[in-house]
Amino acid sequence: MNQRNYQELELDQIVPSPFNPRKSFKGPRFDELIASIKSVGVLEPILVRPKRSDGADFEIVAGERRFRAKKHIAESNGGLAGAVIPAIIQEMDDATALDIQTIENLQRENLTELEEAEAFKMFVGKKGEGAVSELAERTGIREAYIRRRLALFTLPKKVLTAWDKGKLKYGHLEQLIRLKDKKEILSYFEQLTDEKAYGSPMTVDALRHQISTQSPELKGARFDLKKEGCPACSHNSDVQKKLFSIDVEKGKCLNRKCFKQKQNDHILKHWKKSGPYKAYGVRAFRFREDFSYNDYNNFWNGAPKKCKACDSFVALLTLYGKPDYEEVCIGDRDCYDKASRSKQKSSTTKASTDDGTGPRVSWHGDYFREQFFKDALPERIKTFKPDDERIFSLVLYAFIQSIPELHQWFAVKHNIKADDIDSDCSWFRLDYKDLFGVISMMKTEQIFEDLHEALSQVVLMHTFTTNERWLMAGYLDLHLQDEWSITQEYLAKKTKAEILEFGEQLNLFTDPKIETFLFEVLLKKRGSFKSCKKSELIRLLMESGVDLRGKVPEEVLSGHPLHQSEESGRGFRAV
Repeated sequence: MNQRNYQELELDQIVPSPFNPRKSFKGPRFDELIASIKSVGVLEPILVRPKRSDGADFEIVAGERRFRAKKHIAESNGGLAGAVIPAIIQEMDDATALDIQTIENLQRENLTELEEAEAFKMFVGKKGEGAVSELAERTGIREAYIRRRLALFTLPKKVLTAWDKGKLKYGHLEQLIRLKDKKEILSYFEQLTDEKAYGSPMTVDALRHQISTQSPELKGARFDLKKEGCPACSHNSDVQKKLFSIDVEKGKCLNRKCFKQKQNDHILKHWKKSGPYKAYGVRAFRFREDFSYNDYNNFWNGAPKKCKACDSFVALLTLYGKPDYEEVCIGDRDCYDKASRSKQKSSTTKASTDDGTGPRVSWHGDYFREQFFKDALPERIKTFKPDDERIFSLVLYAFIQSIPELHQWFAVKHNIKADDIDSDCSWFRLDYKDLFGVISMMKTEQIFEDLHEALSQVVLMHTFTTNERWLMAGYLDLHLQDEWSITQEYLAKKTKAEILEFGEQLNLFTDPKIETFLFEVLLKKRGSFKSCKKSELIRLLMESGVDLRGKVPEEVLSGHPLHQSEESGRGFRAV
């Protein structure tokens, strides 16, 4: 290693390095550094290397925060003339300087999340893909963690900027990197950041659910997965999980457009073997998802013969190739109406002349039967007492029938056999007769058990916002401010500076157990929390035995739906 020399350098002889990943030099921690230097001076010299740049003689390798704080003080006192800072001068090339900058910054553990990711990017960018293992070994940071952070730079810059400003969580970005289509990413980004349009920010779980729901299951492919290279494809959620260690559903294709095209090509090639072609002579198909309800008309009683030769006569299929509607018209509505009336007139005439007993109009039976139920059912339900078990049975049936995501859960729990039971729960549907048959035979205790379980699942679904869950929790006397507790996972996602900040705000560092652990286990001076690494601060909070229940950082409490209200309401308690 080249010789190091100590010297006090004038500030105007020094320039920052363009490779320093740290970009933020403001905030409470920086103000504290300025105050400290004003009081006792710069205790730890900065590290510089000789390099002429912009009229200066030295470039900073480590210690830019100290340099900027000292510069701020000098400028406040009239200028840089005569202002000096203690420095260690060492000759080194760009590669060595980058090594020291990256490792030094990462080990200080108070970079912002974006700065940390940029440090990874700069190091690997200069040294090549193989440098990920080297960086992990030298810093103690897991390779999977580094790779996940590097993957963020595939996202649009505006997404990263929103993350850096705190508008998005890392979990949001982790889900967005699963997508490859920039338009799709930006569409989700608009939903995530437009609170006026969507009521409240979309949670990470809601985003994960929405992306997974839109991502087809690979096992639903009609084409040969191996032949098409799907097992090793970067759009395969299993590959993403293995590469980045992210929480995703198994066996999903994140490139819906590609999956759909391969399905289309395979089905088209084998269409003459399909049910709609064999049974009804349907010569073409379309995917149901490409049409709104008003874009097609169903031939409920079969299509007229002349329509079957029309290009607009098709079957509508699910993305998995199953018929949703086997005979529909996607063409002109007037043409459809004319053909339907012609067929209906023909059918009515035939039914009326066969033996004189057939209905004149085919829809009368359905219409008046349904009219009876609309009038009579509500009146009959009113006659039942609130504790009648049949009411609870019907509530459970209506609850599950109206929420598709509960069908799969109920089928598995009650061993109801179905062909598609292992498919995505958002696609799976129980036959209404099977569902009603099981519920109608259940005992009261089982009905209540299922209601509890179903409700527990529903309140955690993406259709509910965090604020709604907050209100429901208060109604059930579950109060975040009293029962929330700091966890290992929460601390792992915080920077050292953030842990120190909320630790002081919550008076955690005044607890005797914390002080004892700091002195006796970590072997540090009492009260010297700022000298701890992030990993040591986490040990302090997790292993010292301090009671963390009800110690809630402001960021977790902020945004309470009743925060602005004086009225707490029944069962609620305002923060």
